[in-house]
Amino acid sequence: MADIVNQYNIGVVSEDFTPGKLAEKLKAITRIKLSQFKTDTQRAAEDLSANQNKERITSLLSQLLHR
Repeated sequence: MADIVNQYNIGVVSEDFTPGKLAEKLKAITRIKLSQFKTDTQRAAEDLSANQNKERITSLLSQLLHR
């Protein structure tokens, strides 16, 4: 998940799961960053949607079913 968040710039990833680190990351999000995350989320949704990968998924399933 962290790879996707970082690749598409759609949020922040904490170094660990402690409340302090999480709070630190959340406090660093500005309105401008948040707006950019929202914009970039649309691109991620398009790239990662099942419709975008439909042919690949169909091909993989076909290969599995015909073994």
